[in-house]
Amino acid sequence: MQNRGAALAPGILFDSDMGRNFDTAVALCMLCALGRGRVIAIGVSHSSLDAAAFCDGIARFYGTGGGLPIGLAEEGPKLESPAMVQPPAGTTRPNIRSITDTGDPPVVFRNALLTQQDMQGIVVLAGPATNVARMLDLNGARAIVASKVRLLVMGAGALAGSDVDPRIRADVAAARRVFAEWPSPIVVIGTEAGNAMPYPAMKLESDLAAIPNHPVLPALRESKPGNITTQAVLAALYASNANADYFKLSASGTMEVSNDGQTRLKEASAGKHRYLVVETAQKERITEAYVAMATAKPAAGGRGARG
Repeated sequence: MQNRGAALAPGILFDSDMGRNFDTAVALCMLCALGRGRVIAIGVSHSSLDAAAFCDGIARFYGTGGGLPIGLAEEGPKLESPAMVQPPAGTTRPNIRSITDTGDPPVVFRNALLTQQDMQGIVVLAGPATNVARMLDLNGARAIVASKVRLLVMGAGALAGSDVDPRIRADVAAARRVFAEWPSPIVVIGTEAGNAMPYPAMKLESDLAAIPNHPVLPALRESKPGNITTQAVLAALYASNANADYFKLSASGTMEVSNDGQTRLKEASAGKHRYLVVETAQKERITEAYVAMATAKPAAGGRGARG
């Protein structure tokens, strides 16, 4: 029995461009594998009903679905290559069959955060900042974020050279707004971190094949990615255990976004923004950690537990 008033494990809100990059599917598996109650809401930043249904299927596989709210940006951009999120042939479609089975992401996010104890929510963003920025417009949302969210982890941004992360470029105004107005600390997982620690698709396929009925395996085989960059994967790993000693962060500062979407940290001791620095000596430990999370079997009660 839980003690009344006891601190609960942080609830995680996950918003992504599911279907555009395979790292988001791996990241969602990792978060759902943490157990029931850890993922409190899921958002999709484009208008693909298939992507929302795919998210629902993953959540139910791990036993975290069954009423888990999923937000879908009804007027979001179209998903150009939806092969990754198409349901496998011969399977039944998940619970989400129409737009009415989803919610408006900002409203879904705000309501989910209201269920959290103070400073017990974590937001993981692995896509454009559109949905998260729109939440700030809702009545009372800023105060809710300030009181409920301890950390925003952004799997979006590029901190080296002249590279621009497509997730930032997709909505520069939203990224600027989140960096300027989000009340809680922000940790950025840049493209250089994700590119430095790829998850080979062949290894992921063999890992998932060992888990009966895994819903991501057919999608992996259908979309045929090469090495999977781990930007969203590292965001999920950091959100699950920010105190792990294999993580190193940059100095504090303020993240600035140029007109073309370049992201740069302007160092300042009072700044609330930092980014992940991947040290060569820690790559093996970090890889072992995210592989272990990504390949965790569903707990009893999940659809996958029947395998």
